[in-house]
Amino acid sequence: MANIQKATSGSSSDEVPAPYINNRANPPKKAPRKTNKSGNTNVASVINHAQPRDPKLAERASQIFEAVAARVEKCLDEANRLSTAGNIQQSDCTDADGNLSPASAALAALPWTQPATYKQKKPFESERQIYAHMSAFILLVAHYAKQEIPAAQRDTDECRLILPFEKTDINPSDADDDTRADLILRTRRAGHKVKLQPNPSYAGTFCVAEIKSNSSTKSLNDARIQLFDYSRNIYANQHDRRFVWGLTCCGESASAYIISNYRAYSSPAIDITDATKRREFIRLLVGWSLCRKGQLGLDETIVPCPDIQCQAIHVPSGSDPEVPALYYLTDVIMVADKLFGRHCRCFLATPNRPEVPVSVENPVVPSVVIKDSWTICGTSEEDDENSGLEADLAPETLVNSGEVCSEINILDKINGVLGSNTEYNGLYPTLLNGGWVRQPSHTGKVLDCAREILFGLDDEQKRRTPFYFHVRYAMEPIGEPLNTARSASELIVVLCDAMRCHKAISDECSILHRDISDNNILVVRNDSGVHGLLIDFDCALDRSAGKPHGRPERTGTLPFMSIGNLTNSDIPRTMLDDWESLLYLVCWYGTFGISNNCEDWNCRHHISQWCIGYEEEIADQKRSDLSTIGGFYNRTVSGFGKHDSNIGDGERLNTLAVHLHKYMFFNPRFGAALSIPCHGTQIHRKEKDEYDNGIGLVNDPENTKEPSKPIDPFEMRVKEEQTISQDLLTVLQHHAKQARKELQVAK
Repeated sequence: MANIQKATSGSSSDEVPAPYINNRANPPKKAPRKTNKSGNTNVASVINHAQPRDPKLAERASQIFEAVAARVEKCLDEANRLSTAGNIQQSDCTDADGNLSPASAALAALPWTQPATYKQKKPFESERQIYAHMSAFILLVAHYAKQEIPAAQRDTDECRLILPFEKTDINPSDADDDTRADLILRTRRAGHKVKLQPNPSYAGTFCVAEIKSNSSTKSLNDARIQLFDYSRNIYANQHDRRFVWGLTCCGESASAYIISNYRAYSSPAIDITDATKRREFIRLLVGWSLCRKGQLGLDETIVPCPDIQCQAIHVPSGSDPEVPALYYLTDVIMVADKLFGRHCRCFLATPNRPEVPVSVENPVVPSVVIKDSWTICGTSEEDDENSGLEADLAPETLVNSGEVCSEINILDKINGVLGSNTEYNGLYPTLLNGGWVRQPSHTGKVLDCAREILFGLDDEQKRRTPFYFHVRYAMEPIGEPLNTARSASELIVVLCDAMRCHKAISDECSILHRDISDNNILVVRNDSGVHGLLIDFDCALDRSAGKPHGRPERTGTLPFMSIGNLTNSDIPRTMLDDWESLLYLVCWYGTFGISNNCEDWNCRHHISQWCIGYEEEIADQKRSDLSTIGGFYNRTVSGFGKHDSNIGDGERLNTLAVHLHKYMFFNPRFGAALSIPCHGTQIHRKEKDEYDNGIGLVNDPENTKEPSKPIDPFEMRVKEEQTISQDLLTVLQHHAKQARKELQVAK
C-alpha cells in the first residue's frame, strides 16, 4: 500500500525529521494537513522543562541534583579504580532481595560512561551492548535520588523514581504495530525499591529510549524516526498524555526530546563519557523525579479515583470557567493514535459519582460524551507567523479575542440558532459544558497551551511553533458508530437525518461541516426508533465570519474527500463537497458492507484506490470513476451487496448511489443550457465552439479570435450550490421515506 505522503528519510542538520507514515493493516484515512511538523534540535531549554517551576522546589531540586551527581561520580570513579585493578567482577545490579548494589550498578555502567578506561576503546559493535549499561546508570541515579528525597515524601505523588523495565528490545503487548522499543522507562513512587521493572507496556510507559551503536548522522535520524513511532503508541494508550518525553542514545551521545502535538524538540547532545557534560543527563533524571506530573506530560485534570475504580475528569463549566464540572469516565471510545495533530480523544462519562467500585458486574451507564482535543491559533498553517508563539500576547488575551476558534464556538452558534427548532432535536450535539482546559500550577490554574508547555524557547523556536490550546467539552446524545446500522434501510434513514441537519446548519447558521465521513455520522437508538447524528465540527467553517474561505486547507477523511478538496483547488468549498463525500460514503458501504470488516478489501475493488496514494492521484481516480453515468454504474455500483448480508442484494444503496451521482454531476436541470455547463467531472470546452472547426483549429485565418476557455464543471456547479444541494436532499429524503416504511413493516 502506498503512503499518502512521501516518507522522510533524513533531515538537514538543524531539523528533527518528521516521522514516516507507517503502512498499517488498515488504510490511512486522515489526510495530512499542510503543516511543517519537523522539530528543532539543540534546544537548550528542553532539560529545563523537566525542572520544578516553583522557585522553592527548584532550589531544593538543584540541591538534590548536586548531591546525586556527586555521589554518582564518586561511585563511578571507585568502580573504575577497582575494575582497573582487577579487584571486582561484574555482577547483577540487584541482590536476591531486589536491593540495588550501587557498586555493581556503577560497574555495569562503566562501558557506557568511561569506555576509554574500561577496555572499550572502539565504538560498540551492537546497540544491544548499550542496553544494560544505560539501564544500570539510570538505576544508579535513582538509587541516590531516593536517598536524597525526604522520607515523608517518598510515598506521595510529589516525588518519583525513574526506572527501566527489565526486558529490552521489546514489542509491548498493547502496541498496535510490530516495532520493538529498545529501552522503556516508567515512574514509581520514591518509596519503591530501585530495581528493574517487570511487564513493560505502553500504558505504563513514561519514556522510551531508542539506542544506536554509533553517533553517525544516519543513526541519529533513524533513532529519531523510531522514537516518534514509539511515542505515537504512548499517546494511543494513555488518554491523559499531553506530550511525550523521549531519549535517543547513539553510542555515548544522548539527547532528550519533548514531542508535542505539532513539533518535536531535542536537547543538545550530551556526551556521556564527559563527567561535566554527563551532569546534564543526571539533572534530567533528577528533574523528572521532582517536577510536577504536568511537566512529565500528564494531564492533572484527569484524576484517578482508586476507591471507585475509575477516573474523574474536569470539564470547564459554561457558567464559570474557573469552576469545572466533574464527570466520571466509563469508557474511551476514541484514542489519540497519531503522533502529531489535534490528538482528539472521546470518552463516555456520567456526572454522577458511582456509589460502588466500577466493574464488569457493576457498570456505570454513561449519559454524556466528553471530547478532548487541541486547537491551533490562526487560520493559515502555511504562514507560521500567523500562529507562532513569538506574538507578544498572553494566552488569556488570545482566547478572549476570538482569534482562537474551536468546535465549541461552532456548536454554540448551532445550538443558539437551531435550539428552538424541534425538527432538528437530537440530530446535532447539544453542548452541556465546555471550554479551555486549565491545568494546576505553582501559581494557580493556567491555560493549558503551547506557551505553558514549551516555556523557555528562543525567538526563532517560538516563531516556528504553532500556538495551540487544550479544549474539552461534554455533549449529548450518545450515538453508536455508523457501521452498527442493521440494514440498508437503517443506514439510509441515518444518512438522511444527518444531511437534513447538515443543510439546515449551512443555510441557517452559515456553517459548512467539511468532513462528512463514516466517523462523523452516528446511529442513535431510542424509544422513537433510529435516527442519525451529525458530529465533529472540528473542520467546520463559519462562512459568515468575514474571513476568506476560497481556498481553505485540505480537510476531511480519506476515502471520502471531494475531488476539489483532494486537489486543494481554488474553487470555494461548498455544501456540494460534503454531498460528494456522502456519495463516496454510500459507495464504500455498498461495496464493502455496513460492517466494513473485509480483511482483504484492498484487493477486491478498484475504489480501494480512493484512500491509497497521493491526493492528486486519488482525485484523478475519482474523476475517472464518476465521469459518466454508465461508467459509474458498471464500474462502481454494480458490485454493491456482495460482501454484507445486512444490505441484502445492494439494490437499495445501488439506486440511491445512482440518483445521487446523477443529480450531483449530471443534474437534468442544466442539461440543455450551454451557458451553465455543470455536467461531468472533467475540465472541457463548450460542446459547440464557434471558433473551432472540429479538428482543433481556429476558423480564423488572421488568428484574431481566441478559442473558448476551458470549463471546470466543479466551478460551474458552485454557482448552483443551493439548487443542486436541495435536489440531492430531495433524492435522499425520497429514499429515506421508503426506508422508513420498510422499517415499520419489519417491526
